[in-house]
Amino acid sequence: MALTPVKPLYSVSATATNGSNIINVTGGVDCSWLKSGSIVALGTRQLVDAISGTSPDGSGNSTITLRRNWTDPTTTASLLAFMSWEGLADAVVKLRNLAEASESALQGAFSFMGNWSAAGGDFPAAPAEGTGSQQYRISVAGTMGGRAYRVGEQIYYDQFTSQWRPLTEALGSAAFATVTTSATDTTAGRLMKVGDFGLGATGNTAVFGGDLGAINTTQFLNCGPSTTGGPAGVNIDGAKVLHAKWADTNSATQILWTYNGATYERHITGGTLLPWLQTLKLDAAGNFSIGNSSAPNIAGYLTQSLDGVTGSFTDYRQSGANGLRLGADSGNGFINGAAGILRLLTSDIERMRIDSSGKLTSANGAAFVGTVAQGGNQSAIIQRGSNANGGYVRFADGTQICFTNRQTALAINNPIGNLFWTGSNLWTLPVSFVAPPTVSVSEAGGAGGCWGGLGTGGTDATTTTFALYRGTLENTQPIASLIAIGRWY
Repeated sequence: MALTPVKPLYSVSATATNGSNIINVTGGVDCSWLKSGSIVALGTRQLVDAISGTSPDGSGNSTITLRRNWTDPTTTASLLAFMSWEGLADAVVKLRNLAEASESALQGAFSFMGNWSAAGGDFPAAPAEGTGSQQYRISVAGTMGGRAYRVGEQIYYDQFTSQWRPLTEALGSAAFATVTTSATDTTAGRLMKVGDFGLGATGNTAVFGGDLGAINTTQFLNCGPSTTGGPAGVNIDGAKVLHAKWADTNSATQILWTYNGATYERHITGGTLLPWLQTLKLDAAGNFSIGNSSAPNIAGYLTQSLDGVTGSFTDYRQSGANGLRLGADSGNGFINGAAGILRLLTSDIERMRIDSSGKLTSANGAAFVGTVAQGGNQSAIIQRGSNANGGYVRFADGTQICFTNRQTALAINNPIGNLFWTGSNLWTLPVSFVAPPTVSVSEAGGAGGCWGGLGTGGTDATTTTFALYRGTLENTQPIASLIAIGRWY
């Protein structure tokens, strides 16, 4: 069957849109040689008359312009086109003959020719037109047509494009790949099966019965009763493990999910196993915890506690350790609850909090200034008071300051050597100290030029003596400023 003067054009995918006279062609097909009188067949649709075409652009897309708009429904299918100078009737005959020849080539004229060496860089000679396609197996690796071929690959001659192609273009590279021989086969280039490395299986995968610290490939694992290397004291029977290797072949991260909802993580750095750390825990009752804790720290779901729906408190810390506690005494959430608070704890003791109004207070809601307690636990930070004996400030750390202004009982007219003094006066402290405090005496009012000091009776935990001194006689009674600093516990 002579096909001359027919020049065929073939594309595996082209699209004609209803109402448009443009057919969009993919696959890098050169349509520029089509002229008026060209015949186009798109799938099983009508034969149409083309008038021109374009070369493929950078994305491999080209177009064919039809003489009239496409009247069939929008169609995407394989396309066959050729030039015909004899008219439409003859073109239809030749198109049918070409289609029959193509079908014959695909069904019965696909011949295996044997082995071919790619080392020489050349493809086999093209088979004669109309004789079908030929197929070779690469016996020696090499590069042909700018592509490297390995031993075992196969090539075939494409009669539509008049060029040799790797068979993998039609069948895909997986058709010639070797399937993995086990669920942990790490051989490069192997084709994975469903379930390899714990991926894709719908049922239980095989149980890993070895040491988790000895794993050396990225994979998911099921732990069983004989699995070792988990967190100390934690039952890992039924646990799931993700082992993810880093670029460093001796480093990885392992994440372990236990059957009761706890999550642990550890790192392997340079081959050294670091300790397991618990990161999360969510039990069947909805109790959720963050951090390494042996029991849930959050009553109720975290989202519910945040929304103010449920949860008596939210605890972001290891049990018995330092951290922040977010919650509410009344059971409301810490955002919406009227009693919502943020608490700061150290050594499992609350030290400070912010209440629902934004007020910064001491532990348990006490104000900064209030009644302090020894150690400052569950108390105010500063306590201030006064009585007939003067004023005082008491701090939660044990520091105490007492102060007053007192007029002396006598004027500064009592000689003492070459000086004059008021004589010894007694001050009963407004609150007692745990030990004798340090006392400071100065002049607060009077003739001026005085200085102060302790009187003849000294100082104890509840009283102190004081006196004012002057270089010259003064018959007025000056006022002394007194400050005592010490500890109240």
